Amino acid sequence: MNVSAPLMYGLSWILLGAAVLMVVLAAATALGLDWLPVAPVTDLIAAALCGLLAVACRSLGRRFEQPI
Repeated sequence: MNVSAPLMYGLSWILLGAAVLMVVLAAATALGLDWLPVAPVTDLIAAALCGLLAVACRSLGRRFEQPI
């Protein structure tokens, strides 16, 4: 069994969690509930990048699972 596939799936879940956290922080900052010095747009851009990386890691993990 290839060890890379479960590692890529785990990394994709971590990246998806980080993206969700960034969206929540952006919403809190936009509503004035949080006092972070970061603009909500920056958090949303970072969340989109994390989401894209998560999808890439998930597709790589799926590719590693397939037999050659």
